[in-house]
Amino acid sequence: MNPIHVGIDYTEALEGKKSLLALEMDFLRLSRIIREFHILRNRELILKNKLRLSFASLKNNLVETQNALPETPEAKKLDLKSKQKKSKIREKYSKGIEFQLQEIKEKLASLG
Repeated sequence: MNPIHVGIDYTEALEGKKSLLALEMDFLRLSRIIREFHILRNRELILKNKLRLSFASLKNNLVETQNALPETPEAKKLDLKSKQKKSKIREKYSKGIEFQLQEIKEKLASLG
């Protein structure tokens, strides 16, 4: 196999070298950005984990405080209302999408 030589003039070679160096600079910048992203992402995950642990601790403290307080009839009523509200919300989202769409259509029809 015979090698093939292509002749390019000085300006073409210079432009090619400049574009190659510019491309190399872009790759290095991109590499730095990716490295910084990974560092920030790791920090974010650490902070999220600390926040999750803080919320868990806070929840445990609230439960312990509620358990330490005496129960009153008013508290039982509030608890019952809260459970009923949660069950309504669960019921709403447990219905099928078609049923929810039908409800929305009915509301739109009643408005206009």
